[in-house]
Amino acid sequence: MSGPRRAARAQELAAPAEWMSWTESEKAWMSIRDADLLELLILSHAERLGRPLDVLEWGAGRSTLYFSALLAEMGLLAGWLTLEHNREFFLAQLAPEFDESPDRRWRLAEEPLSDTRVLRGDLDLALVVAAVFDAGDLRPYESERSADRAADLDDYVRLPALLGRRFDLVLIDGRKRRRCLLEAAQLLGDRGIAVLHDAWRPYYECALSAYAEGVHIGDELWVGAQRPPELSALLPSHAFGEDV
Repeated sequence: MSGPRRAARAQELAAPAEWMSWTESEKAWMSIRDADLLELLILSHAERLGRPLDVLEWGAGRSTLYFSALLAEMGLLAGWLTLEHNREFFLAQLAPEFDESPDRRWRLAEEPLSDTRVLRGDLDLALVVAAVFDAGDLRPYESERSADRAADLDDYVRLPALLGRRFDLVLIDGRKRRRCLLEAAQLLGDRGIAVLHDAWRPYYECALSAYAEGVHIGDELWVGAQRPPELSALLPSHAFGEDV
């Protein structure tokens, strides 16, 4: 991907209209501005590294399908591992899409997870692989379901570390985001970045210190790295609100 191509994409991404932050994107379950910024960030990050990206994602969804397909189409996807805690949701919403492509595989994440040979084999054979857990529909953000915070998702959080891989990009948009942030800080490759969605929630703040660098962008995104990611050179000025 050439420099002019990235610059052109940045010019096409206009400052958001007043309504955009309240309208859900077709690319991901987030605002239009955040999804557009995330797309530009991902493509610019691949250009900056000069190689296809190895991606880890906690929380499968619309973004899994859109962004992995975009990177694959451009020859910029080395691999995409997504972990989903809600098996019923995945089987209903995403499994049919996975089954339509030979480049996508999904696997039920059953005990024990200490033997990851099968999953590693999937990652060698497909561009996009989903590990699907069975923790149910957890909604700890709803006051009447605060007990969901005690759900055991240890394997969901720990599985990536068992694979012995380092990732260029980690997307955190599922459950146990504080723990996933801490795990991701140890799983980033050289010049890798982590992206947190719904970053306005104050109880995520304690995990952000695991990163040497971090900045809020768009409506609800936060980007962290262990080396300066030079975001001001990758994103338009409106991505940073009043910070730029």
